[in-house]
Amino acid sequence: MPAALKEAAATAQQTFVPKLDVLRAPYADEASAALDNRPELTRLKAELKAAATPGGGTLHDWVKAFVAAGDDIDGLLRRRATLLATGENAAATGPLRGAAVGLLGRFREALRDEIQEEGSKLPADHEARLFAYIDKLNADRERALRGRAAPEQAPATPPGPPTVPSEVAPAAPAVSADPEL
Repeated sequence: MPAALKEAAATAQQTFVPKLDVLRAPYADEASAALDNRPELTRLKAELKAAATPGGGTLHDWVKAFVAAGDDIDGLLRRRATLLATGENAAATGPLRGAAVGLLGRFREALRDEIQEEGSKLPADHEARLFAYIDKLNADRERALRGRAAPEQAPATPPGPPTVPSEVAPAAPAVSADPEL
């Protein structure tokens, strides 16, 4: 096997499946990884297309399907969260959601304190990266709620993927009703 192909395969493996545990990760982690890895798929496109896989196709085809599967998982998690939040048993899940929101809020505050502590080894954007997927789900949920409240008005925010803040924001905790969390 040529050295360029070995390098392409190693880069793809290190980027998309650095450990076999990635293949057994919780669904929310797989969905988040798909979101995070989409830019890498574009960046490594030429190298991935250069490496053929057994049975036909290329590494690009495999990685594209892998990332698409993560996107599908994200869609399923969103639908399940919506069903649980709006279904008949929503009243039963209210206290559980409240407790989870409280715990996540306290954890987020403790993490902020840890990051701001002198000599902390945590990067300044650690909280934003850690809670990025939860914040994304929460923003989607709020947008859906606003859409149901005023369907005749255009959405205030343009559609598309949200951006992750580059620094820690002092906002109040934002969490989702996703029971996987």
